[in-house]
Amino acid sequence: SLFIDSQMVTGDVELQKSNILLLGPTGSGKTLLAQTLARFLQVPFTIADATSLTEAGYVGEDVENIILNLLQAADYDVENAQL
Repeated sequence: SLFIDSQMVTGDVELQKSNILLLGPTGSGKTLLAQTLARFLQVPFTIADATSLTEAGYVGEDVENIILNLLQAADYDVENAQL
């Protein structure tokens, strides 16, 4: 069951989007919410700092490392990482 606008909806829920933006001040629980939701849904989860991303060959973290971290969180199960 799912509550939307105080009304219960039963059955399958189809998501139109596969991404979400969480806004809030530091310490308000954004990361905890995402981690808890990922654990509840049993999907892999990784955190990346976009400000440290650079193109390959430059100082900083490569974008490919985010994908690697996600694959590691999914125990190298590509299909699970693509959820």
